Amino acid sequence: MAKKTKEKEFNHAQATVEELNTRLLKTQQDLFKLRFRAASAPITNTMQIRELRREVARIHTFVNQKSSGQPAVAAAKKPAAAVAEPKTKKKAAGTATAAKGKAKS
Repeated sequence: MAKKTKEKEFNHAQATVEELNTRLLKTQQDLFKLRFRAASAPITNTMQIRELRREVARIHTFVNQKSSGQPAVAAAKKPAAAVAEPKTKKKAAGTATAAKGKAKS
């Protein structure tokens, strides 16, 4: 089985609204076909559905930016994971239940 060639990278920021709408229609059709296939039989790569959903959202974002006149923003970097402080345990929680258990016996 021959491997599929990866599609050339699409630059959303430099595309016109017409190109984005064409790309949006094609992506929505691909998503519909993939969902239909997934409903009738198991698919090998379930991540494709998520990727297509996110691509549709990405295109919608660029279309809205271009139609409102906002400048296109480059892909934002993911924020670094915030360091969470460890939760402190309550000290009195264990003593109250132990006292109740002894009183019933």
